[in-house]
This record gives sequence, structure tokens and C-alpha cells, in this order.
Amino acid sequence: MLPDNSLLVTNGGSIVRYDGANATMDCRMSALLVGSIRKLYATSPQNIYAGCNGGGIVHFSDGAWQALQTGTTLDVSDIWGEVDPRTGEDVVIAVAGSYAATSGNKLLSIRGNTVVHLDDTVLPLYLSGVWFDLHRICFVVGAGIFYSSSSSPLVWQGGVGRITQYFTGCVRGNAANDVMIAGAYGEILHYNGSTFKSYQAMTGFNGSIGAVAVRRNLVIAVGTTYQQGFQQAIAVIGRRP
Repeated sequence: MLPDNSLLVTNGGSIVRYDGANATMDCRMSALLVGSIRKLYATSPQNIYAGCNGGGIVHFSDGAWQALQTGTTLDVSDIWGEVDPRTGEDVVIAVAGSYAATSGNKLLSIRGNTVVHLDDTVLPLYLSGVWFDLHRICFVVGAGIFYSSSSSPLVWQGGVGRITQYFTGCVRGNAANDVMIAGAYGEILHYNGSTFKSYQAMTGFNGSIGAVAVRRNLVIAVGTTYQQGFQQAIAVIGRRP
């Protein structure tokens, strides 16, 4: 996770680093991209993983960008990671998929610059989000919610339609017992380590949430809704006392 005074922003073809006072643009990865950048994960401004359309993942370290061989052309829809305190290595997982029912999905494990395909045979045909608390729990969401408390191998619980009937596009958390999942029709779910609670009745809008972020006692979800026939942006903010 980035320091509090650091921010990374992408327009799909470049990345801007902001340190709280100055912004610098980095376009050096553009020649390596097979599709536009969709998601970023970084431990610092000098160690960045970017998931892209067309199956691309690029990694910035030691002052240079490198394209990783993913073995798929499916769009990388989300990427998340942590530093393993036991080894000091980055542990990164990305999900890739397509809305096309025949295209399937991929669950990708990244260690350094090596990408390995994890077993995804029980997962739904479209994956949209991933988050994990290393050695404790891993979530993947999309056309269903699946979670595993086993890190090697991943043994999935949950399923399609078991936790919510709606598509879930994103997941983030503070810890294994404090996870937020959001998706279609204003669905927002909280997982406390044993049970799920829906806050859909409180959001009160007919739209879709595309991203959720959690920081201590604050959660922010953003997406789109329809008002009087027009699509509008919407943000939902939740605070824990």
C-alpha cells in the first residue's frame, strides 16, 4: 500500500505520481502496453504493477518498466497485492475475464516478474475484482462471490447467487474480518469474518458501483445511476462511529 502522501493516477496510457506537492507523468510504459491500463497496485511510487486490457501486466521496479508474460489476452479487470512479511517479496494476484460466456477467466499469481495461472475451474465465467489479506483470506468477485481462507492451495467457498443475487464488481478491505464488496443495483456488502450484511436498502439507487475503497473507518464507493433517463455519476460514503 502506498504511503499516505502518495497517489497514482492513470489515464490508460501513462501514470502520474503525486507526492502531496508535485505531480510527475511517466509515459515510459506506453510502448509495452497491449491495451490501456485499467488497475494499479503499488507498494511505493518505485514499485508499481499495472493491469491492462488484452491480458497485459507491466511492472515498474529498479527505475524501469517491464512487460510480464501472462499467457492470456483476456482483459485484466483488477489487481491486488501485499508484501509477505516472512520473505519480503511482493505477492500479487490479478483477475482477468470477459463478459463473453465462452471466453472464461484467469486467476493470475505474480511473484516478482513471474506470472503463474492459479486453479480457477470452480470460479464463474467472469471475474471482476480481487482482494486478499495475506495468509488469512482471499476474495474474488464478479458473477458470484468466492472466498478462501486457505492460501496454498486456494479452497473456495461461496458461489454464484449464494450471498447476493446481484453482480459484484469490486472488493476491498481493511483486514480478513472487515471487507466491503459492491456491485449492481447499489449492492454493498460487509463481511465481518463470519457473516455478510447487505446495505443495499440504505444506498437507495438503481445503478451500478464500479469501485470501492476502504480506509480504517471510512468506505467510499463510486459508480453510475440513472435519473430521469440520464446516466449520472454517484458516490456513496460510509463512516463507522
